[in-house]
Amino acid sequence: MALNKGYKFTERDLAKYPFLREAAEYLEEMGVTTKDFDADYFQPVIDRAYLRVVEAIERGIVSLNLDDPRLEIASFPVAILLVKFAGDEFLKRRYALAESLRARELLEGEPSFLIATLASRLGFRVDVKGVYAKLYVIDYIRYASRFHDPRWKLVNRILDEGWVLLSRRELIRLLSEAIQDNLLNILAKPLLSDAKPPRRLEAKLVAIIGMLSDRRAKYGEWTGAEVGFVEDALPPCIKAMYTTLKEGKHLPHIARFTLASFLLNIGLTVDDVVKMFISIPDANERITRYQVEHIAGMRGSMTKYTSPSCSTLKTHGLCLEDERCRGVKHPLIRYRRGIRRVIRIKEGDTVGGERGEA
Repeated sequence: MALNKGYKFTERDLAKYPFLREAAEYLEEMGVTTKDFDADYFQPVIDRAYLRVVEAIERGIVSLNLDDPRLEIASFPVAILLVKFAGDEFLKRRYALAESLRARELLEGEPSFLIATLASRLGFRVDVKGVYAKLYVIDYIRYASRFHDPRWKLVNRILDEGWVLLSRRELIRLLSEAIQDNLLNILAKPLLSDAKPPRRLEAKLVAIIGMLSDRRAKYGEWTGAEVGFVEDALPPCIKAMYTTLKEGKHLPHIARFTLASFLLNIGLTVDDVVKMFISIPDANERITRYQVEHIAGMRGSMTKYTSPSCSTLKTHGLCLEDERCRGVKHPLIRYRRGIRRVIRIKEGDTVGGERGEA
């Protein structure tokens, strides 16, 4: 079930949502090709595309400029090219997230028929009426399963003959996930092996790569080695969060709090934790530092928080219990056990080595 299949997106719609198939068709009808890159009249498109990428890196969200809808539409595929030629996996994730967050904000102000049509273009089977929506259960599970908040669990939703009832805002949240996936798929498609950036993009690419290098130089690559961090001793739940963060992927709020409070409680400094968290695509340094300092007891009530218990993590679907977790009620206890185990293994290796040499 999808409403308003006959609705035709306007030029302004395509400027807002340039990832739609209709936007590419619009540019084809305008006759835009790669030959335009060398023309002076195309420079504003390149400048706007560059700004989109810069905003993604610096702000984590792309702005909207409807003064010239055609320029806004044309700049999107050029921005995609810039990100692809940069060849940076972090940038790909960051850009996809930034564009999806922009779309999410814009969809909040759209009429129901437009939301339903856009959802249909993204493969959703949906019916939107006012502030409520019905989404086909398979489509719901595909994206809602990523969230750890209990309200997204299917057992906590109202089902009506294979359709999940949800609010319009919840539908938009799911749409933003689909948009992000769509963009990641586009960015994952490799360029031709002999592809070279158009001449007018070269300076922009150098600037973008320089920005990424500056960001990495500022925050460094956090490993935890300098404070005696023992990755092999991490509880499986914390290890999964840590791995997700290292890969620059999204972590839900409760997982971020759990990981930050855990790391602070095993002796890492605020700077250590901020350095690690700043690697994720939606990170904001100022907000991240404020939140970590709050958890560390340096702000607000001045109370240092401990990480959630195992039972709390189970409630939020974050528990990844293994055989060494039996009888353990808190991740910090599991970590201390893990430390002792690592020490025993290392001591055993040392003793064995000494015996072998005798």
